[in-house]
Amino acid sequence: MSNIKSKRRKPSTDPRVFLGFGQPPLHSAIEWICGKWIKDGKLDLGNSLFVLPTQRALGRLQQLLVESAGRQNVLLTPPKMTTVGGLPEHLYDVDNPLASDLCQQLAWCKALMQTPPWKIEELFKVKPAGMNIEEWQPYAKLLSDLHRRLANDIWSFRSVVREVQQLERPFPELKRWEALKAIQAKYYELLSEVGLWDRQAARSVAARKDLCKTDLQIVLIGVADLNRSTKMMLEQVRSNVSVLVAAPNQMKDRFDDFGGLITEKWLEAKIKFPDDRIRIVDRAEDQAFATAHYITQLGDQFGADEITIGIPDALVEPQVCRTLNAIGVQHRNVMGVPIKGTPPVQLMSAMIDYLEKQDFRSFAALVRQHDFFQWLCSKVKTPKWLPMLDQYQREGLPDKIEIGKANVFGDPESIRKRYQHQADIADRFVEKAQLLNAVHETISKLLKPVTGKEKPIASWTDAWYGVLNKIYGGKVLDKSVPEDLQTAAACRELYSALVDKQEVPDAWKLKEPAARAMQVAIEAASECTVIPPAVENAVELAGWLDLVLDDAPVLIATGMNDENVPSSEHGHLFLPNSLCQDLGILDNDRRYARDAYALTVITGVRENVVLITGRRDSVGEPLKPSRLLFADEDEVVARRANAVFSFGGKSDSRFWLGDAQSAPELQQLPIPRPKILQPINSLTVTSFRDYLKCPYRCYLGRILKLDTDTLELQELDGGAFGTLIHDVLEDFGKSKIRDSNNAEEILDYLFQRLEFRKRLNYGGSRLPAVRVQIEQIKLRLQKFAPLQAQRAADGWKILSTEQYIEHGMLVDDEPFVIRGTIDRVDIHAVSGAVEIWDYKSADAGDSPDKKHRNKKGWFDLQLPLYRHLAKEIKELADADLKSAGLGYVVLPRELDKCRFEKAYWNAELLQSADDEARRIIRQIRQGNFWPPNRQPPEYSEKFGGICQDNVFERFDTETVA
Repeated sequence: MSNIKSKRRKPSTDPRVFLGFGQPPLHSAIEWICGKWIKDGKLDLGNSLFVLPTQRALGRLQQLLVESAGRQNVLLTPPKMTTVGGLPEHLYDVDNPLASDLCQQLAWCKALMQTPPWKIEELFKVKPAGMNIEEWQPYAKLLSDLHRRLANDIWSFRSVVREVQQLERPFPELKRWEALKAIQAKYYELLSEVGLWDRQAARSVAARKDLCKTDLQIVLIGVADLNRSTKMMLEQVRSNVSVLVAAPNQMKDRFDDFGGLITEKWLEAKIKFPDDRIRIVDRAEDQAFATAHYITQLGDQFGADEITIGIPDALVEPQVCRTLNAIGVQHRNVMGVPIKGTPPVQLMSAMIDYLEKQDFRSFAALVRQHDFFQWLCSKVKTPKWLPMLDQYQREGLPDKIEIGKANVFGDPESIRKRYQHQADIADRFVEKAQLLNAVHETISKLLKPVTGKEKPIASWTDAWYGVLNKIYGGKVLDKSVPEDLQTAAACRELYSALVDKQEVPDAWKLKEPAARAMQVAIEAASECTVIPPAVENAVELAGWLDLVLDDAPVLIATGMNDENVPSSEHGHLFLPNSLCQDLGILDNDRRYARDAYALTVITGVRENVVLITGRRDSVGEPLKPSRLLFADEDEVVARRANAVFSFGGKSDSRFWLGDAQSAPELQQLPIPRPKILQPINSLTVTSFRDYLKCPYRCYLGRILKLDTDTLELQELDGGAFGTLIHDVLEDFGKSKIRDSNNAEEILDYLFQRLEFRKRLNYGGSRLPAVRVQIEQIKLRLQKFAPLQAQRAADGWKILSTEQYIEHGMLVDDEPFVIRGTIDRVDIHAVSGAVEIWDYKSADAGDSPDKKHRNKKGWFDLQLPLYRHLAKEIKELADADLKSAGLGYVVLPRELDKCRFEKAYWNAELLQSADDEARRIIRQIRQGNFWPPNRQPPEYSEKFGGICQDNVFERFDTETVA
């Protein structure tokens, strides 16, 4: 153990006051405070400093003080208040300015940069050559956290080396600690050169050199986990300290002089509570179900604001929120939202990504960020540009979208020249280019101040502040709205981090581009959270450490598993648990003691408490019940262990320990029902296939026209690949050589048109996969050319190609318009026979019959319905189409399978297809698109979220009208 000794003074009196378990600790604390300080109609706390473990407890104590003063009709002078983390700076004077968190982290970065590369490799197993500050930051944060953790107990890296050298057992990591010692020395040197102090070092000096003093009366309330540095500081002002311990007097031997836990005593402690306070359930959703069940059991006995739900496991939180919504219980997550999850920080992260990559994916992600999209729409007045952007991506697969480059989405003048004989196409492409260029220009102007060469980090502050101000400066925010509160708080934290950047000394010569400078600011603010505003009559969701001083009469603790409670640490890069024990710093035993104490208080001060443990996590992996549930006599341990391991996983064993009363009926998250606002009297021929696969998904895709974005396209998807082949074959079908029987002539033309279409559609794309796919298309066209030449030699002529047709199909004597584009219609020069073809470029190369029918019947009606569309072709007005041939021009991945393949369906089969089409039309006329099929069809993943595909306890569509 360390030879560092604190200067102990023999206490004249015991500063501890044991509050007992008769009521929640904060209520007992208020009684003690009022009894001590109320005099002459005043509760004057102006010369006192109250110290609590969490910000939430601090706020609650403040509220109780005001309420108590009001009830007793006394004038309250409020105290100074702080959490235990802020206590030291009230006890000593600082000679030099303390470095901000950002400055400390950057000093660590700089120290690492000046460390020989071989030492960095030895420490972190990475090669440091070429690393920028963003890449150094995670390692700097690791060392900063390690430094803080050790300094809390008066250790430095140098003293750890000294201690390790004295250990009797061999310690293989000694060389690494010697390297860390050198880095820490460089860190201190860097701060000293610019006149700054490290906060943790300043505290250690004050603790070791008796530099602490205060005139304040310090009251510690429920602070059970003080580090050695803080205890040594309090020892110096002991006569001014009172310690209110949340425990009965019988437990006084488990606490030290300042109310800190004596670990050994708590490792052996029994935690007494009855079995019926435990619920053993299966997964996270069952934990939420058990929570709701207990709340509904309470009836009107308690209001929602008298209930707290503990959430040690973050994965349980969304399930609990969903279930509380289902039973109509308001709730508030007092754990807050991490700053990185707020819209302003997400926007800055999207901007950083675009600044660094300047590619289409990052550009498209940026413009979709909600706040940024709203700002853009205020500048570019029509929102029509967003679907145009999606279309541009699908059709052009662009790669780079560079900031400041003119006409990045196409030059309108060049487009008009290209389509000088096709005015309607030119107008459409020009409108798209002008609109998207305007969006790009707007973004370029906004981001211009944060582009350019590397500069000192502090130099980017004003530029980034200007960007933030332009987007959020004119935004009206209502702080009573959680989303607006998040935005306001995040903007404040970002601004504070930007201000901190200005404090970064120029002497360090840390030069970075704007994107990395902002990333540094975001990382500096990463541990901040945004607490939602208070909600009247709401259940509060709190973290585990907040539960000790919680005063709600009803408490439900979820996540009571060993993975969460007691918390533990394994595999730290520099601090194995054995070394933590040697150094006397926070180790797993101390964490157990802290959580054992927390559970003792939670169960000791209230009767209405439930502890919920799950058996499996969200993906079905087994979980261990918390060891704290077994901290009792052997008989109790055996009974509870038997209950855990005999759990059946059945619905009647959701609450294996506890009552067997019926659970509440929870309404699942509903799948939205179709709403047909206008009669549907028209449909594409391909929509019939979608309806047969799933009526509801057909409604989502064909009626509502829902689709997913295309941000991740890095190659031609199946649709774009097929469209490019169709475009080339369409050009051939309309050309002068379409009836040629010369395969070489045909292929030469096809290659020319492929090159033209590639330049037209994908000229701005530099994606390697696109070039490969173009070559794949060439191979398929090479197989097509001789097949087509043989068709022409056999007397077949192309009558029409890619012709869009609408046809009124009579159903119950009323026309219903079916529509579609027939890829190709051939007519024989001698017999006048007609054949209708559909180009198919899918890799599989399946036959028409396989793609339309199975043993159960028709699942696609495309080719049979083409017979009806073809009636509208002028040249076929007098033709007998009942005997028209139907088939695929198959151009698959396996080139040997390229072919013209007809479908051999007799009149009876084709009539059955028509009957099926009419049945579907009747259903559609009635607006019948319900329910969704239980088994999701192939290629329907984009609607999986709406249809609740592959989820636990999917919405029951059959029992809900």
